[in-house]
This record gives sequence, structure tokens and C-alpha cells, in this order.
Amino acid sequence: MKRQFILKLQDKTALFLSWLRSIVIAIVLATLYVNLPETTGSAFGKGGLMFISLLFNAFQAFSELPSVGLHLHTLARSVPNATPR
Repeated sequence: MKRQFILKLQDKTALFLSWLRSIVIAIVLATLYVNLPETTGSAFGKGGLMFISLLFNAFQAFSELPSVGLHLHTLARSVPNATPR
């Protein structure tokens, strides 16, 4: 975990933009959630907003997978030896 954080700190622009994007999306979703009425009629809207927030977090986690894979040097070393003989 500490190693990944250090690797992310090397690209400060991408890290800043990622945090900024997350904060802006959180503010937009929070304002939409606050403006919904507190009746049962808004249950579908509240559920949809919660789904969108979870979906955004999942997509953001998936977008980090290629950058994590680039730093796995052990995987790059073991791939040529993994071919069947």
C-alpha cells in the first residue's frame, strides 16, 4: 500500500486531477441528494444516486489497474518462462 502511494506521488498532476474529479463528482451527487424531498416518492432517486456513486468508485478503481500492472516487474520477468515446452 505504501509503495503504491509513493508511485502515485511521482505523477502529481494525475493525482491532483483524480482527487479534484472525485471531489467535484461528490459535490454534485451530494447536492442532488440533498435537494430530494424526504418522502417515499424520492426513494427511486435516492437509490439511483447511491448506485451512481458506487458505480463511479468502481470505474475509478478499474481505471487504476493498468498503472498498477506497469509496475509489476516480477510479472514481466516470469512471462517468458511461463510458455509451455
